[in-house]
Amino acid sequence: MDAISFLTLCGEAMRVTALVAGPPIAAAFVVGGIVAMLQAVTQVQEMTITFVPKVVAIVAVLFLAGTASLEALQAFGLRSTELVKEYKNVAGRPG
Repeated sequence: MDAISFLTLCGEAMRVTALVAGPPIAAAFVVGGIVAMLQAVTQVQEMTITFVPKVVAIVAVLFLAGTASLEALQAFGLRSTELVKEYKNVAGRPG
């Protein structure tokens, strides 16, 4: 595996990480902001009020986007496995 293939694989890993982790984090951020505004308006400062809606939002996003996330992870895993096999073949190593 040359340097360009390695850097391409690292870039793809970052892209897949953002694709998989982005939606749940964004949902938690949005729900957290909404709950914070509601708490500021009502002056109710309870920790469970912030925690429970975020967990529900994250679970809902994972449920809705889970298939796409798993497909992206699977494609990345297959691509990286192929690159490792290719590297072993080029380097003359058994494998």
